[in-house]
Amino acid sequence: MSDSQWQEYISVLDSGRDLSVKSVQWCMNEILTGQSSDEMIKKFLLSLKAKGETPEEISALVSQMYRYASPITI
Repeated sequence: MSDSQWQEYISVLDSGRDLSVKSVQWCMNEILTGQSSDEMIKKFLLSLKAKGETPEEISALVSQMYRYASPITI
């Protein structure tokens, strides 16, 4: 778990700036692989919401989620 990396990204969001696609994907990867604490996830999501999500940030989050998704057959 890289708390310093999280703090850097949260600071960027708290200052009202957008995260790069690579940064957002890193965050989602940390979340989906269980390498981040619930507290860091909460801080990240609240900071992202307070800043306002961009279409690029949402797309990067969804793209990373698809990498971990398992196909299902109905």
